[in-house]
Amino acid sequence: MLVTADELASALGYPTPNTDPAIDACVEAAVQVLVPLLDPSVPESAATKHAGLIIAVDIWQSRTAAGGQPIALDFQPGPYQMGRSLTSRVAGLIAPYRDTGALAG
Repeated sequence: MLVTADELASALGYPTPNTDPAIDACVEAAVQVLVPLLDPSVPESAATKHAGLIIAVDIWQSRTAAGGQPIALDFQPGPYQMGRSLTSRVAGLIAPYRDTGALAG
């Protein structure tokens, strides 16, 4: 498993063990986004686990933030994070583990 609900809850500052089904849903969505990009023959690494956690946190923030965007302390909305940039933010972490058959072209 790339990321667990308890790891996400801990990263968000929520108590562990996790009891929130919304956190479970965010973890499942992050895994569904990341797994198709990775080469199945390569074992999980710290980098791929960290990439899964980053995506899960982004999904959680998009789910809980007003308008689906993070709001800064000065009330300025942040960029929409659920577009194609979702995986490009972790591209450097997963580059050595990417499945080249999943690339379009």
